[in-house]
Amino acid sequence: MRLVVSSFVLSLGCACALAQEPRAAQDAKIDAEATKIQQCRNAPRSLIGLSLEALRERCGQWARSTVTVSAQGRSEQLLYGSESAPLLYVYVDNGVVTSVQEQ
Repeated sequence: MRLVVSSFVLSLGCACALAQEPRAAQDAKIDAEATKIQQCRNAPRSLIGLSLEALRERCGQWARSTVTVSAQGRSEQLLYGSESAPLLYVYVDNGVVTSVQEQ
């Protein structure tokens, strides 16, 4: 009985260590994205003229996008941060960043 319980505790400990690895990797990814967004907040004028792909590479994936299609083309409002704590709004016309609004 003792051997079975010890084996169970040992396997439980290994499972906990395995569960923590993805959490640590997830936290590192969140930190890296936050750093990218902060760098973009620090230099918003450098974003103007970027394509959507270049924007994503430089600032990471935006949290929300609002798209408007009109006779002039396609306009997008991209939100970096969260709904409750927006950090940066990026405006894109026809695939090119045209303006940036900081919060």
